[in-house]
Amino acid sequence: MPGFAVRILCISAESIFHPWSRSIIYDPSFSTTQANELVAPRSEAKDGLRTTFRLHYQVTYSSNAPIVVSQTFKMIFWAVVFLIFFSGLADLFLATTWLKPTVLQQGVFDGFGFAWRAGTGALFGLLGGKAA
Repeated sequence: MPGFAVRILCISAESIFHPWSRSIIYDPSFSTTQANELVAPRSEAKDGLRTTFRLHYQVTYSSNAPIVVSQTFKMIFWAVVFLIFFSGLADLFLATTWLKPTVLQQGVFDGFGFAWRAGTGALFGLLGGKAA
């Protein structure tokens, strides 16, 4: 399970910090030093591609294939993040301004509430599907 969480964090970081380039993420194996300390991840750019891996005396990879994160995936990631952010802010704004909402206003409020909850689920599904 820790490897799955690390893959999700690597995909998220690449999508946030490098949205306009294609990325290749090698499934990191945990390299340890003789003092059993975890080695920090390191990124290097090669031929316009970003590669992320853990480095020690030698680079170690698991048997899984590398994860390719395309620009399209990153744009969808950002669209879902924007949907969550906009819907959450609108939901919060409407909750503070409509103290006694009408039936129609309550419907709009419920719609924004559903949008940010569904967007959060979509984000977890998007990252989980890419990391698996």
